[in-house]
Amino acid sequence: MLNLAIYCFYLAISLLITIHIGKLLNQNGVIFLTNQLVGNKPLALAINNLLLIGYYLINIGYILLVLNLGTSAMANGELNGQLYFLTRNLGLVTLMLGAMHMILLYVLANWKPDVQVTEEQ
Repeated sequence: MLNLAIYCFYLAISLLITIHIGKLLNQNGVIFLTNQLVGNKPLALAINNLLLIGYYLINIGYILLVLNLGTSAMANGELNGQLYFLTRNLGLVTLMLGAMHMILLYVLANWKPDVQVTEEQ
């Protein structure tokens, strides 16, 4: 029963971190993308929303996959095994979030789209 509580705690913390970071990246990403797209804000908003959906899908999938790591350490029901499970898995999720963010920043910073600004009539 305690293992179920640890799993639920892990899922809750991981999802809260993922959602919070996703909202922050979504808010600040529009400014960056608008600059990269030479002021084309509708396109920047669309790309930003697509990136957010991909971010959530990849990270939630990863969180669920990592859920099975370290289950043998929890088999005996000791507190040490449960703490090991939590710290290891939350650390992996956090490292993956950071790595994805840095890779995406690198890709977007080096992305030079061929965007032509058209005047609206």
